[in-house]
Amino acid sequence: MGIRGNPLYPRTTLHSLGGIYAGASMYALSGMDDPGKLMGLAPYGRAGLYDFEIFDLREGRAFVNYDWMKEFRRPTRSYEEFKANFQYYADFAYWVQREIERALLNVINHRYEIAPSDNLAYSGGVALNAVANRRILRETKFRDIYMQPLPVTTDWRSVARITVGWRSCRRNGCGTMDQRSSARSTRHRPS
Repeated sequence: MGIRGNPLYPRTTLHSLGGIYAGASMYALSGMDDPGKLMGLAPYGRAGLYDFEIFDLREGRAFVNYDWMKEFRRPTRSYEEFKANFQYYADFAYWVQREIERALLNVINHRYEIAPSDNLAYSGGVALNAVANRRILRETKFRDIYMQPLPVTTDWRSVARITVGWRSCRRNGCGTMDQRSSARSTRHRPS
């Protein structure tokens, strides 16, 4: 059932965006072998189903609100279960993706306030989230971003996923989950 009897309780550092994303991946996809699939599942989800926030955003930091976890007691245990409850897990993935984006933008915008620069470099598993990275380009004052590739693994599938995802974002505009957000078209786009 997970730590403290809860399938979503992070097995990593407390108040970690990556820890929440990893826990959500375990919950919805029954495994840690590919947390990037949660980002791929999110567009199939629906907005407005959950009215609580994963993170308490204060002073440029993201603190995990652990009380929401008790609402999710149905981790997928098999592919058949995932297929039978696809919309439930897609809705969950959508919500988690939006919350990760909200927290990440808060932290990154605060970093700009305390240390303005055109350049941003960051790493970790969340840094490979192409949808969140697109929002960073569009919705922050940073003009150039660099994400450390392969922060955890040198697996060829990770390289392919990152490459395909980034190229697709560059080619197709990789809109955010919320298509109503406006983009600044004068931004420099990494090649």
